[in-house]
Amino acid sequence: MTTVVTELKGILEEVQLLILQKVEHSEQTRVHVHKHTFWQIETSLRQEVGYSLEEREGYLQPGDLLFIPPGTPHSFHYPSRECAWITLKFDWPMPLDAVRLPEGGVLHKGLLGDTFIAALQTIGTSGIMQPFEKRFVEGLVRSLFGHLMSEEQEWGGDDPDQTLVRTVKELVRERGGKPIRIEELAEITSYSRSHLSKQFTRLTGENLKAYIDRVRLEKAKELLLYGEGAMAEIAEALQFKDLFAFSRFFKRGTGQSPREFRKHEKLVRGRRL
Repeated sequence: MTTVVTELKGILEEVQLLILQKVEHSEQTRVHVHKHTFWQIETSLRQEVGYSLEEREGYLQPGDLLFIPPGTPHSFHYPSRECAWITLKFDWPMPLDAVRLPEGGVLHKGLLGDTFIAALQTIGTSGIMQPFEKRFVEGLVRSLFGHLMSEEQEWGGDDPDQTLVRTVKELVRERGGKPIRIEELAEITSYSRSHLSKQFTRLTGENLKAYIDRVRLEKAKELLLYGEGAMAEIAEALQFKDLFAFSRFFKRGTGQSPREFRKHEKLVRGRRL
């Protein structure tokens, strides 16, 4: 957790869910301009949804998240063809000038939004929500804002440079620690290998190969610390050629062998008990 999120932890804990609605309509629906004293997050599940937010107008594509702060005039136009959306309303006593939101209030479709929406869809809203369901959704909102306000979140709206960085990082992390070649990333993003590497370094200050290795190392540490698999099983799960290749990779990144790392961390945790 970043420094920013740590400092805001107490305030993030004060998120209070008001309502979660999942709506489907086969007829055209309009919600005229209005405002309220609480936060709202709106997302389309099917079809684009027209919206206005203060002076801005636009369309939410499926998977986009629209953030509506308290006191902000807004409206919606849901098309007549089969349309489905989620509305989430909550109280959060956070000063608006301290909240870091995406440009225009829209977080465009990506891994973060997809994960958030998928989790919301596991909650049933046909009846009265159970207390544990409310706590679950409140936790999702806290996690979402915690990430948005952290140094880990990439911004830039529709800026092609930042879109490229987000795409590459998501592709690498989606592999779950398994290898991915720069040539493969280049093919997906329609760049040459050398140009993609140069662009990534220019935009992030980090070598692309180093970033891939760092993500794989994070996953390796996670499996060593909290998984139950043997070293050879972890090496196989991360698609290393053999245990020796895994050990060499891990020691190059940490200065310790996987076995030394696991033993040391278990001793440290044991002293805390």
